[in-house]
Amino acid sequence: MLISLGSSLVRHAWNTWNRVQKKKVSAARLATRGSGWRFFSRLSIALRLLNSPMVGQHACRLALLRCSAINVLSLHRHPSSGAEGVTTVRAEAALNGGALTACYELEGDLAAIQIPCRMKSERSDNLWASTCFELFWQPVGTAWYAEFNFAPSGRWAAYSFTDTRQGRTELPVRQIAIEFAVNPASGNVRLCAKVYAGLSPPARVALTAVVEDRQGRHDYWALHHPCNKPDFHDPRGRTVLLEQ
Repeated sequence: MLISLGSSLVRHAWNTWNRVQKKKVSAARLATRGSGWRFFSRLSIALRLLNSPMVGQHACRLALLRCSAINVLSLHRHPSSGAEGVTTVRAEAALNGGALTACYELEGDLAAIQIPCRMKSERSDNLWASTCFELFWQPVGTAWYAEFNFAPSGRWAAYSFTDTRQGRTELPVRQIAIEFAVNPASGNVRLCAKVYAGLSPPARVALTAVVEDRQGRHDYWALHHPCNKPDFHDPRGRTVLLEQ
């Protein structure tokens, strides 16, 4: 089962939930009818509302979406970001046969973006200091989570945390394979990473990206930014529940 959604779906789900709350309609029966978004008839979605502050300290409730694969999510730029060049970042992910696949697509003025040169594919630290794509994986019911970094250079990182930013160690992985393509004519960058790390669902997932421009400034992109400052480690940013 696949879900196709973006920011408009989240807003629509929340507005719809508000309208039907007085009638006590189950959130699991909500369906969007907005142009451009469809649900397959056999798709079962449960929306659970989380109390979490949005950027600027405005209170909100965000839908936690349950799915077996994440298909084309639009990421959002943090308001404090200072880089130039990027107009759109999208991401998708799926877990099949023990392999986690995450794909990212970036659009914009590629001449303004710092893209690391291709290098030998191996584990490396501090990839977030330049343009890279990230995924956070937190099994349901645990404080433990994993962080994966995927760089256009082909280098990658995998970390294990016992709690938020605590107890960081290298996460053992069997293999991480990265494919990267640039299309200057269309201003498009695409990266796909396949991770073999023995991950098991259900898990709460965040898909994020850091983009550096030619001036050394950074943009921070995520499905949800719960803080005034960019913080991909905040568990409130893991707004998708990936199941099988």
